[in-house]
Amino acid sequence: MRRHLAVIGCALAVLAAAPAQAFEIEVLRPTLIAKIDLSTQRMHVSINGKPTYTWPVSTGTVGYRTPTGTYKPYRLNRHWWSRQWDNAPMHYAMFFLRGYAVHATENPQTLGVPASHGCVRLHTANAATLFRLVQKHGAGRTRFTLYGEAPTYVSRATYRRTFTRHERRERRARRRAARGFAPYAN
Repeated sequence: MRRHLAVIGCALAVLAAAPAQAFEIEVLRPTLIAKIDLSTQRMHVSINGKPTYTWPVSTGTVGYRTPTGTYKPYRLNRHWWSRQWDNAPMHYAMFFLRGYAVHATENPQTLGVPASHGCVRLHTANAATLFRLVQKHGAGRTRFTLYGEAPTYVSRATYRRTFTRHERRERRARRRAARGFAPYAN
């Protein structure tokens, strides 16, 4: 026992005498950054500072706020089912805060408007791409930055009463153009 204490004491003495530079820890800078703008419902992905992807997302609807801030993913699951929301599928889930995740959706028609219970939903192909990028770069070098204020949800009935048919068509064309689709022909 005394021998072990002597060895430990010698090791501590050597560590205390060593220069401080030898023990500096290199902080890894993030190489994969996904910025999620809650006000525009868009995700902007940059790799090594270069903008690479822009995708529509769906975040928390009224009563189910999506948290803002900067987070590292702490768990990745290719196939996951929500225990809280009736086994809802959450494929390509990248958890970043107490059960909140960036994951694929089975309802791509809701992308671009708040429709989730707080998670960030992506189209399945986009979620798979982001999942592979996070695996490639590592969770320690990945950051999810969520900012902005989510727009209030307008029900379909209110939407139809508020805007004329022509206005609704123009709004749809603008949304489709923002997502990369060609605008409607007149």
